[in-house]
Amino acid sequence: MALVLSLVVMSAALMVFRKTIVDTRVRMARKEVQAEATEILDYIEKYLSQAMINDLPGGLQMHFIGESHQVKFIAPYSPGEGSDLAKFGIYLDRDVVKVQVMRVDRENPDFVLPEGFPGAQPLGRNVTGFTFTYFDGQNWQSSWDTRRQGKDRQLPVEVKVTLQVESAFPVEGKRILQEFTRVIKLSPAVETEEKSIT
Repeated sequence: MALVLSLVVMSAALMVFRKTIVDTRVRMARKEVQAEATEILDYIEKYLSQAMINDLPGGLQMHFIGESHQVKFIAPYSPGEGSDLAKFGIYLDRDVVKVQVMRVDRENPDFVLPEGFPGAQPLGRNVTGFTFTYFDGQNWQSSWDTRRQGKDRQLPVEVKVTLQVESAFPVEGKRILQEFTRVIKLSPAVETEEKSIT
């Protein structure tokens, strides 16, 4: 009888111990996923919220090109050699969010957004879904392109970024998957002052 009771107590203790380990791993995975998503969204908000367009002619014209899975824009960048502006491109490549930053300087003296994403670097990993939607003040749209807006071009009022991030390691055979959404407010003003490039 004592042996049976001992086995029951030991089994119960092992179950509690195992559950504690699983719960700890789940919490760690959720924290990892949260940290990855926060880093991605903070970076995007920092620069996307400052996106600029203008009505200058030719290569000095700034545009905003947004699609459901990528966005390109001009925004202020950290001071350095050349202009204080840069061309940004953000997109999902398999399960990696990548960002391309091209400072406007003597080598790249215009504001033309390049085809593709030359020199893109990883911004966040383990991302299984990544979408942008654009708010015009009344409706959400799946794309936004100031090149097609004529003289009255405007930025979207807001951009909604939605991403799904999963944990790098599985817990109980499954990866933890969470969805995050952030709405980023943009200034609708059109920039008309010419920026000098040194």
